[in-house]
Amino acid sequence: MDRFKLKILMTIFMILGNIAIFFKGAPFWFNYVGQIALPVFLYLLVEGYFKTSSRNNYLKRLLLASEVIFLGNNIMSLIGHRAMDGGALLLSSFNYTAYIVFSCIVILAIILIVLTYKTDIITDKKAIIFIFLMVISNFILNYAFNTKLYILPNNILLSMSAAFVMLNGMVQIRTGHTTIAFIKVLVAVSLGICTQSLIIGPAFVFIFYKCFNNRRDMYLATIVFSALFLPGFNIEKMLQYPVWMMVFCIPFIYFYNGEKGKDFRKFFYIFYPVHIWILYLLSIIL
Repeated sequence: MDRFKLKILMTIFMILGNIAIFFKGAPFWFNYVGQIALPVFLYLLVEGYFKTSSRNNYLKRLLLASEVIFLGNNIMSLIGHRAMDGGALLLSSFNYTAYIVFSCIVILAIILIVLTYKTDIITDKKAIIFIFLMVISNFILNYAFNTKLYILPNNILLSMSAAFVMLNGMVQIRTGHTTIAFIKVLVAVSLGICTQSLIIGPAFVFIFYKCFNNRRDMYLATIVFSALFLPGFNIEKMLQYPVWMMVFCIPFIYFYNGEKGKDFRKFFYIFYPVHIWILYLLSIIL
């Protein structure tokens, strides 16, 4: 199975997982297969980090896409006027201060997009600042709206941007720049935990990076880490809390042959946010 086919399959799994998130009546197994997509995408990120011809351009694409999604998610959240419990909200539920804060964050997002697009070299420091601004903005929005507004959390490319900076730091540690690189890794991990991937993202990136040339250790580490999310050995609870099913990413990584296949890159950067926004709007309308 080449990279193109694997990405297509994981994209289908991701769609099913997101359908389960936005539509509570979706088949229960949608959420199960959705658990497999994230670790596989993170594995492909680590592999892409080693194989890319330009790490700067790779980081720039990730960061730019995450900023566009950040802008779109916030606009969609306000348009939808959806409460945290999924119910509708009235305009009277908000105050002018909240809308001023929202307007400032939208302007910030546009500025970040322009700066990233026009910057030739994206340094780790600049990437960390941009990621931090997006992460803190979501916390500010929740505070401004008194946590009433459902802010779309779906931005896996923001998680990947933080993971990429983390990878840069780990590579620098191996070359002897220990102190600065360690701080960089620590900050990147902290930011990654504040994104959609939570601790799962940084943990899998670390596993895949350290064990990239040792599949046996990679699989063992994946099994052990996934087992940490087991809610006990009660079948009912295991099916109710399926995060541990990330372990089933192993067969897909095993059968991946490392070949590139067709270029899927641009399609994913466009399809990912569009499908999130469509599902979000449909969940409000239906």
